[in-house]
Amino acid sequence: MFLALLFLMKGAEAQNKLALTITPPIIKNNISPGQIWKSYIKVVNNNDEEIAVYVQLVNFDTNGEVGTVKLEPKSEAEISGNDQLINNWIVIDRGPLKIPANKSLEIPFIVDVPDTVDPGDHHIVFLIGTMPNEASNAGSSIKISSMLGSLLLLNVSGDVKESGVIREFSSDKRFYGSGETNFILRFQNTGNTILQPQGEIKIIDFRGNVKGLVNINHNTSSGNVFPADIRRWQYTWPVPSSLLETGRYQAQMILTYGNVAKETTEQTLYFWVINWRPLLMIVGSILFVIFLIIFLVRRYIRKMIQSSNEQHEENKTVSASLPNRPRIIDDMYTVVDLKGKAKTTATSSSKKSKKKMSLSLIEKIIYIVLAAIILASAVFVFYYFDTMETGHTPIKEIEAVPTEPSNMN
Repeated sequence: MFLALLFLMKGAEAQNKLALTITPPIIKNNISPGQIWKSYIKVVNNNDEEIAVYVQLVNFDTNGEVGTVKLEPKSEAEISGNDQLINNWIVIDRGPLKIPANKSLEIPFIVDVPDTVDPGDHHIVFLIGTMPNEASNAGSSIKISSMLGSLLLLNVSGDVKESGVIREFSSDKRFYGSGETNFILRFQNTGNTILQPQGEIKIIDFRGNVKGLVNINHNTSSGNVFPADIRRWQYTWPVPSSLLETGRYQAQMILTYGNVAKETTEQTLYFWVINWRPLLMIVGSILFVIFLIIFLVRRYIRKMIQSSNEQHEENKTVSASLPNRPRIIDDMYTVVDLKGKAKTTATSSSKKSKKKMSLSLIEKIIYIVLAAIILASAVFVFYYFDTMETGHTPIKEIEAVPTEPSNMN
């Protein structure tokens, strides 16, 4: 029993390693009621042995805002006789289709659109696998199927409504010091056909120079938004690291969508780039220089006061050593009140004047620094509230550009 179980596990593991490739992953086309359109799907066998593949047509719906889909198979009773379902328009060989080792196979299909079909979006997925539909539904603990999908998105012409609105254009933060900015774009399709918004996000610095450009859905078949759905994208832009790049930035987003009549919408948001580390180093250096100057000035004043006191004491000593010489009292250095008591001497008067001069100089420096900080804060607050985001910019219509149905071969 152990050997038999090991053999089955090895067989399942070998089949699980089957490698297939399918192209294109997404097929899009504009088509008219009553039109017949032919195309194909290419399947590549990347294995060293021949394999047989099977084709299934499975309906699907969107799953969330990140662009994933969830399969929603319909029963034969739901499909039969319903011309509005794309399942009834497609003719394709369901298999088994054999593909030689390391070879590819083109699987043709035909789309025959009924005359009574509703205009707008119609979609389905081709599932290509190594197990038939009946076996995969029955389930098996031994056989493991490798399956890939190709989405078919058809836009049937007629009374098509192409409209959409930007639900969100924002950044994850207001202030950036390093790393990357993260822009979030959420777009809702309010029409009845698939839209693929395309555009760009232009980054402009405080000098008016363009510092970056982020493309939206350029040169890609993805980015489709189904009717009544909201699609979310996230884009990044590296924050400049230079101190000279510090300031207020704006991100201008322009988005265009629609096949029949091109429409565009645009929005602008603001953010700040503040390189904290070099800025703190510079501010710290300036404060250090200011405190050093204050310290040196106070030290110089104390030294001058001490020198003046020593000179005064020396003069008193010399005067005392000469008893026969009359003592000269300078009224300018002696203050006497009306009661006859000496209020102060030249030493105390000089010391007070020096201290007053020292405090006055320090106060002036402190006031200048505080005024500069308050002014810079006021300018920053003014710019911050001045750049608060407003409502969405209204959608404006561009000249209609009619398009003809195209064939994809």
